[in-house]
Amino acid sequence: MSTQTVRTEFVEPVAEKSDRTYRTILTLDDAPAAAANISDIKATLIDVDAGTVLIDDLSVKNANGGVMEPTSGILTLALTQTHNTIQNDKRPFERRLLTLHVTYNGGNSHERHEVLYYVQNLQVVT
Repeated sequence: MSTQTVRTEFVEPVAEKSDRTYRTILTLDDAPAAAANISDIKATLIDVDAGTVLIDDLSVKNANGGVMEPTSGILTLALTQTHNTIQNDKRPFERRLLTLHVTYNGGNSHERHEVLYYVQNLQVVT
């Protein structure tokens, strides 16, 4: 069983209580992965600074804001206002870590996507 990790960081913050869409191409053996070859995609979203889990191991393969295109390998995941609400009103920015656990071929291959992004607290903008 092999596991590959893909890491991305968005430096442009999302305004608090705004939607953010994450889009990526999932690959298997260096080619776009067909949805039929993906067993599951689970998402976890954490407020890094507080250690608060906002989404916990939620299945997002064509569910819960996730859309997997049939043959192109493109996964689109909608993160909504509730995911981008400021947890501590004293901080000007909060870091969110979105982790996607992708399982291929009935569990024989795994891929992990880690996406770090920032939520801007609009109440403390100077």
